Amino acid sequence: MHLALLSFALILAFCLRSAYLGKHLGKQITTPKINLTISLFLLPPLLILTSTLAILCMGNQGVMAGGSESWWSYGLSLVVWLGALLTLGKLTFQGWQTLVHLRQQPMIKLEKYSQNINQNINQNINQNYSPRVHQNLARLIDRPELFSGQIGFWQPELVITQGLLDCLTPEQLQAVLAHEQAHHHYRDTFWFFWLGWLRSITSWLPQTEFLWQELLLFREIRADAYAGKVVEPLLLAESLLLVVSHPLTPAPDYDPNICTAFSLPLPQPRLTRRINALLDKSPPEFHLPVQFWVWLALGFMPLLTIPFHT
Repeated sequence: MHLALLSFALILAFCLRSAYLGKHLGKQITTPKINLTISLFLLPPLLILTSTLAILCMGNQGVMAGGSESWWSYGLSLVVWLGALLTLGKLTFQGWQTLVHLRQQPMIKLEKYSQNINQNINQNINQNYSPRVHQNLARLIDRPELFSGQIGFWQPELVITQGLLDCLTPEQLQAVLAHEQAHHHYRDTFWFFWLGWLRSITSWLPQTEFLWQELLLFREIRADAYAGKVVEPLLLAESLLLVVSHPLTPAPDYDPNICTAFSLPLPQPRLTRRINALLDKSPPEFHLPVQFWVWLALGFMPLLTIPFHT
């Protein structure tokens, strides 16, 4: 019976992903499409992880639904969770190494480069988008590339390069930093660390990479929409195009699992979608409806089989 449970989870995970086609997302980001993307990215890994966890909790002995159990399903579940935990440990260690290297870089005050950036943000931002923390400090990397990003886990640090400070005007810099504050507000580095873990352990599922890229695009569009409440969207779009078109394309070394970069490398079609969304006068709202949480709860259904094991 345990093997049947695991087989059902795998088949359902493959069916959910295989039935999904990229055409459902189209060229425009909308709230229903965002919810569909997140649901299809999360639900299959959750089904597999909770099914294998339920089997591990029940053990390889006993009876379930009238059938005796064997080592096959238990051993396979053990391999899945060992692989998942080893991957989590690897990503955590890589992130920790990135932070150790980052904290060797000097700290600078942003007001020196842009006139009272955070004070301007405080005065102009809508109450519904008020940042949790206003960052007045940043780590400076002495490199010519144009780069800015939040790096860390729950409390990330802002990182910028000397090239960014040299090439952008104070107004453009304010637009970029407003975008980075959005990532800090949404705790994107923390949540996308866990989403990146799910991506790593289920890369063999259909559409994983496509859905991951859509989630990255959604993350940047959401941050752009947040920043658009502070600065002119046209100024933000101008800054984005200037940064991504800079001839010095290599970015500083960083762990992508704990970093949200303003100039996230995107294929041209997705970059166009980001610019269009930024200039759209009615950008999509970013919220998760009740239906999303119902679908997410289905991913934990395999755990309900534990009481039926004796």
